[in-house]
This record gives sequence, C-alpha cells and structure tokens, in this order.
Amino acid sequence: MTRKTEVIYKLRKYNLLIVDDHALFREGLMNLFAQWQKCGEITEVADVLGVLNDIGDGSFDAVILDIQMTSLDGLQALKDIKVVNPNQVVLVLTSLENDECVRETMKLGVNAFLVKHETFDVLTKVIETTVDGGEYFSPPISKILLKLLMNKEHRQHSIASTNLNVKEVETLMHICNQLNTDEIAEKMYISNSMVKKHRMSLMSKTESKNTAGLFLFAVKNKFVQIEDLNGRR
Repeated sequence: MTRKTEVIYKLRKYNLLIVDDHALFREGLMNLFAQWQKCGEITEVADVLGVLNDIGDGSFDAVILDIQMTSLDGLQALKDIKVVNPNQVVLVLTSLENDECVRETMKLGVNAFLVKHETFDVLTKVIETTVDGGEYFSPPISKILLKLLMNKEHRQHSIASTNLNVKEVETLMHICNQLNTDEIAEKMYISNSMVKKHRMSLMSKTESKNTAGLFLFAVKNKFVQIEDLNGRR
C-alpha cells in the first residue's frame, strides 16, 4: 500500500442512515457516531419511505435498520430498500432474536445482523467490514442460523463435502470462527486475494449466498459442531 493510498484509507468517511421508530435511540446513536472519526454525513428517520430516493441514488454507505418497530414494518422496510438498491449495505440492529425473524431477514438479504446489546465499538467495526464486502452475525444470531439447519428447507440443497479441497475446508473452518480475510490470510500463510478466491469457490461449490449459508453447510457436513462455536466471536 502506497503512502498516498494509506492516507486516503485512513481519512475515509462513512455516510450512514439510521432507521428506527424510537427517537431517543436514534438520538443516542447519533451522539455516539458524532464521536467516531470516520463518521461522515448521518441521517436518522423513523420511516424509510421518505429517503428511498436517496437510497436508490447510493447516498448511504450503510443503512442501520431495526426490524422490530411498532409504527413501521421493519421487514417491509428492508424489502423496499432492496428494491430500490439491491446492493445497498444493510445492518439489522435489533433486540428481536427469534427463529422466524432471522429466517425472513436472511431471505431478504442483509450484510450484518446485530443485537442491541453489542457495543458501539463492534458496530463501527461491522460498518467498515460490511462496506468493504464482508458480513457479520452476532453470536446469538449465529446460533439461530445453525439451528435452522434442522429444518427440511435447509436440507434440500445439500452438497457432498467431498467437493471441497483441503485449503477450502481450512478456509471454511476459519470463516465459521468469524475470522476476517486478513486473519485467515495470516493463519494460512497466504495472500488476501487467495483467501477471497477460496471464499468464492466455497460459495459456488456449496451454493451458498452468504456466510450464513457456509455456516449451515459446515455444520450439516460435520466440519464443525454447534457446541464448538458457542461463545466464539
């Protein structure tokens, strides 16, 4: 990385949209973001409908959305966002942790699913990770995703584990332990680009759309056990 590129990277700012029907929560989150050096322009709304044009124009690097709102259907809001901008990075930040909610949210496509007892430090790191193409699921959500493996719906597209080579299996194990690209590259003594190549191959061979799908595949094919992942970050 050249010095010029390094300086540009350090100065990067993130334009954010907060969608939550609790004004006090939005104000509190905005006050926290005001202290974050990488925060650019921030918008807060109780209803996503008024900012759909901005979302469609790609005005926001990330949308932080609560899907459990009394005055707004959070899942419908997520649908609306994905209709106007399928590539919009969306982070679900909610206190709702049940199987049906997680299932429906994952179907609509999110980049991260966090519960509200996460720290602000985790939230900012997740924003950077997802904007750069990564994903994140809080440990309680990961457990729910693993439980969904038991449903027939998640069994019909199973792929034989023998399709994977040794390096792909190793990469899969690290992904299941929620290591990022840099950490995987360091552990496997390979380049970041090679990690990304293994990840893309895994997605293709397992017919997974995201990291959650890789989790499900790994558990079903006994690469990892659910109890092995409990409590890991």
